[in-house]
Amino acid sequence: FMEVHFPLACINKSRIFAGLIPSIKDPSVFNHPLSGDNWALLGDAAALADPISGEGIYYALKSAQLLSGILAKEGKVKAYAGEIQKELIPELRTASQYSHWFFNPRFTHKMIQLSYSHQGINKVLVNLIEGSQGYTTLKQRLIKEKFSTLFDLIRFAYLRI
Repeated sequence: FMEVHFPLACINKSRIFAGLIPSIKDPSVFNHPLSGDNWALLGDAAALADPISGEGIYYALKSAQLLSGILAKEGKVKAYAGEIQKELIPELRTASQYSHWFFNPRFTHKMIQLSYSHQGINKVLVNLIEGSQGYTTLKQRLIKEKFSTLFDLIRFAYLRI
């Protein structure tokens, strides 16, 4: 296709191999079984990737760490799914619920505007991108930062997000 329609773009003839990153929009996906007798799903295979950023290496390593700890302690896979549900799924579920906002150009534009004009919002968004701000507490922290003054509350009402 590229050679026919975009021949100048085909300088390197090597093939590129890649897989799709699971981007879960429906939080009910996180209810699927993650382990059974002598098997466990980790990382991308378990849909453990951030639905907003696509980041999955942390989740792959964390799921491997949880499984190896359980195997070392108990010698069985049985407790793995419960640990994943407790340690990782709340963040991923919340991110999947928020993802429609983050991919809405109007919302993204307003958040960028807010980050320019409000240092607290800017800090929250920087923390979110760097990974030190989770999704489960994002809403509460944004509200706390944004509505710290009555003036901010009135100004926010005019933005109509």
